[in-house]
Amino acid sequence: MRRRDFIVGTSGLVVGLSAGWFGREWALRPRPRRAGTRLGADAWTTIEGLEHTDALADPVMDAMAGTADPLSVLERGLVKRLGIGPDLEPGDFADRLSAAIRQDFKDRRFCKGTPWLASELECQVAALRRLKYGSAAPVAAMEPEAYAEGTIVEVVDWGQRETEVDTPFNVQSDGHSGIWIKAKGAPPWLRVEIGGEQVSANVSENVITTGLYGDLQGRVLSREGEYPIALIDEMSRVRQPLGVFVVRPRTPRLVREDGTVSKVYCPIEDWGPRSAQVGSPANPQPGGREAFWIKTACAPSNARVFLGQSELRTTVSLGLITASVPTSLLAAAGSFPVELHDRDSGETVFVGMYELGAASPEPPRP
Repeated sequence: MRRRDFIVGTSGLVVGLSAGWFGREWALRPRPRRAGTRLGADAWTTIEGLEHTDALADPVMDAMAGTADPLSVLERGLVKRLGIGPDLEPGDFADRLSAAIRQDFKDRRFCKGTPWLASELECQVAALRRLKYGSAAPVAAMEPEAYAEGTIVEVVDWGQRETEVDTPFNVQSDGHSGIWIKAKGAPPWLRVEIGGEQVSANVSENVITTGLYGDLQGRVLSREGEYPIALIDEMSRVRQPLGVFVVRPRTPRLVREDGTVSKVYCPIEDWGPRSAQVGSPANPQPGGREAFWIKTACAPSNARVFLGQSELRTTVSLGLITASVPTSLLAAAGSFPVELHDRDSGETVFVGMYELGAASPEPPRP
């Protein structure tokens, strides 16, 4: 689905929808403005300037076939949607229309039945224009212009940036592998390009979420390679390169002593700390906590470290797992097993024993 400029900023409307649309012949003809119309001259001047929008009008015109007075119906709907009253100042109509269409994109209210990425309100306004002023003359067919490379939004961070062959990541409830992008103020109609293919995105105030869906996930994860990631603004025709998603060769999995092979864990390369004393963490963190680190080439993103029977707050990143041990678990000496648990597969991996010695006696005071 494509989009050319329809609204620019909040100062007015321009039309860049010039892709060879040939409007159908309609029995409805231009009619003079009737007494009692609630859209003012400023609003109608703005609407009249929306040339070459016939293709956006088509779905609404089809849906209103048989309506006694479609122009009045659309006009009343627009007045209500924009909250237009007698105190509307010149220029206010364009600002309100711009804000309402942007809200349509934020709410994902898209116009169906057109090859262009447009909101419901855009199609309604296009139909209103055709009903009042008639179909525009056909324009020469032309291909959409190429994207200009630029900045759409300031990106703070994004991930996941890589995985292994045949290894989904950040798996969501519908099975797709999720990608997150931290950015503020992204336009609600933003899309994401992964390996040259555009996918939908959910835009919130501080984060954009997208991912590998359906067949795209199968194609990307089936073999090693690099897949460029970019943000796409169809409205302004801007493409913002983000980085590269990497699919690495599959790392050999952990082979247990009984000969079974793990489906989700790679061998444990190293870990620590392996011992400490009560009250004296070997890898101290704020608040007196201990912190474990486990080096391994791969592990499920939702793997959790356990100390004995206690689940620890765990962070899984590429090649390293870290876990924080609350001070309450370090109050008594003893030997405690350190394990990795994966809820999805049910697999548990023994990492090693953590030896917590008794606190050293305080030296006698002189």
